[in-house]
Amino acid sequence: MSDQLQTFAKGYVASKRYEVVRQLGSGGMGSVYEAFDRHIEKRVAIKFLDPMLTDNKEFVKRFKREAVAAAGLHHENICGVTDHGVTDDKVPFLVMEYLEGEPLTELFNRSGRIEPHVAVEIMLQVLEALG
Repeated sequence: MSDQLQTFAKGYVASKRYEVVRQLGSGGMGSVYEAFDRHIEKRVAIKFLDPMLTDNKEFVKRFKREAVAAAGLHHENICGVTDHGVTDDKVPFLVMEYLEGEPLTELFNRSGRIEPHVAVEIMLQVLEALG
């Protein structure tokens, strides 16, 4: 098991506020978890920078820029960022609204080729958000 999974296992609490429930996914810079915000008693998603990248100042700066930039975006097709911070172990994180649904990668893996009308609907939503 990697250090990252051990660090952010179920029950881990970031900033004495966000309690990890389960891992939702991972990418190049970190992992996203479902968490429970103890202050407002609400489910949230929390993205942690990969702990192995915390010594790299460029990755840390990029992660913080992502948090600040995303927090300034407001659209129904964009996941809202509500908070960001650093754990006691100096791992940056950002907190987002928790959304039900399926990642596009899972849709593509499950369906293979998607129908044109479905692709058009997805792209219209993406373009609305970009606009």
